[in-house]
Amino acid sequence: MRCIVINLPVAWERREAVEHEFRKVGLDYEVWPAVSGFDLTDDIKGSVDHAARDRLGMRRLDDFSVACLLSHMAVLRDLVNGTDDMAAVFEDDARLHPDLPNVLDALEGKAGKFDVVKLQRLTSLPYYPVYQLLRSHSLGRVRYHDRGAYGYVITRYAAAQLLERFPHPVHEIDMIMPRFWENGLRNVLYVHPPVVFHDEATPSYIDHTRLPVRVAHKRAAKRNPIVIGRRLVAGVRRAVYRRIVFRQLRRQDRDIDPYGF
Repeated sequence: MRCIVINLPVAWERREAVEHEFRKVGLDYEVWPAVSGFDLTDDIKGSVDHAARDRLGMRRLDDFSVACLLSHMAVLRDLVNGTDDMAAVFEDDARLHPDLPNVLDALEGKAGKFDVVKLQRLTSLPYYPVYQLLRSHSLGRVRYHDRGAYGYVITRYAAAQLLERFPHPVHEIDMIMPRFWENGLRNVLYVHPPVVFHDEATPSYIDHTRLPVRVAHKRAAKRNPIVIGRRLVAGVRRAVYRRIVFRQLRRQDRDIDPYGF
């Protein structure tokens, strides 16, 4: 399977670290140059639907979150324009489990069985198995979705769906992909146990710039009843709709042969 690592050209130490990880598990990969948050023009910033975020009571995406989003979307666009049925996408702070090659081999050629497979999980959300992928790993759903985009497999069909549905994205990439109740993808699955992990020790080129923006927004939002109201309404709608759709998906899962992957 084609493996793509998103990396800022200046982040050489992160590139060296992830190179070691791929060498350790014996996988080939290609480096995709990430968009830099320092180089965004006003037109590029306008590719994100900031007005929709305002209506939802959400903070404006900072330049570095926009750059990360656009880097992933560029990879998806390349997948859609190519001939591969799927691709595995990694951020350069991913750490790989030795079972990753076996998991990717098991997913190869099964594009009709899933849309996205998250190779990682950040939280201990309830997990519901759907398929037995290997003797050691299963594929399933979590209630309701998990954050992070540092390791996932996505099909060309799913990439096309996301690009078509979100020509002007509202959320960060790690929130767009798993939101099955909004993105039209009904088979966003998770590998259990995970085979990709997040390296917290690797120096970040964006976190120190994003944090002040988020803190400032939270402080301002607490003093603004309009923002609080928008956020409350959006939160209730999200909770109701995702619960309804998740129940529908779980009912469909009961008819699936767990060993039919």
